[in-house]
Amino acid sequence: MEGHIDRINCVDWHPRYAMLASAAKDNTVRLWDPRSSGDKCLATMQHHKSDVMKCAWNPTNGNWLLTGSKDQTLRLFDIRNTKEPIEFVGHEKDVYSLAWHPTHERLFASGGLDGGLAFWGVGTGNTPKVLIRPDEKEVDINPQNNLPFIRPIYEMAWHPLGHCLATGSRDQTVKFWCRKGVGHAMLSENHKKQSTTKNTPNDVVPEKVVEKTVHKVTPSAKDQED
Repeated sequence: MEGHIDRINCVDWHPRYAMLASAAKDNTVRLWDPRSSGDKCLATMQHHKSDVMKCAWNPTNGNWLLTGSKDQTLRLFDIRNTKEPIEFVGHEKDVYSLAWHPTHERLFASGGLDGGLAFWGVGTGNTPKVLIRPDEKEVDINPQNNLPFIRPIYEMAWHPLGHCLATGSRDQTVKFWCRKGVGHAMLSENHKKQSTTKNTPNDVVPEKVVEKTVHKVTPSAKDQED
């Protein structure tokens, strides 16, 4: 199957149908049916202004396709209609990773080029419910140009039960972001309560409670090339 005119960064199967979504450097997202006899895609969405790095179907309803791009935005497409996608804005750098919560339909997380981690809720506005920026005290300085090393969050995955989010970064660490307990209210970066309602997506927005270093070395200048 051909259609993209530049590097494909991500593919994701639909949770129920024989349909595949692909995201590419050509700024487009395309839908494919592997059973079709032709090479043409089912649909092409060209709403991002730069490379589309990630795409993911909503595992609960199967109608929403989420994308993240180097234009610093995320877009939510609903395949049931042809309306403009919902745009989510909050990252200060490129969006490199994203993941839907496994059970809460409207909750998802995303990671940026600068190491920023955001939690979002569909239907609660187009800005993050929680945005966690990198700790300046933990940033390493490149001795060659006296600039901070960037620590993009390349991958993330929710635990199947939804209580914990794991992220992987260029800084050679895996971090776990977990809520304190069942029904615990959403905490912001300064740990102030934002909600006390139980059994809502707010309850599963985690705070960082543990960081596990898998392997860590001082990044070299070569690590910054991409």
